[in-house]
Amino acid sequence: MEGRRNRGVMLSGERRYSSRRPIPRRGQVKASIAIGLAQSLAALFSLAVGRHA
Repeated sequence: MEGRRNRGVMLSGERRYSSRRPIPRRGQVKASIAIGLAQSLAALFSLAVGRHA
């Protein structure tokens, strides 16, 4: 159990763990959510138009 410790750094009372996954920049998460919603709506509209044609 000694070898499996979480390595963290205390920054302003928060403990942040180093991970291999990069932390997204500010606004990047919102932009990806908006793009995903836009693609979903586009797919729904293309299905609706295909049925009426």
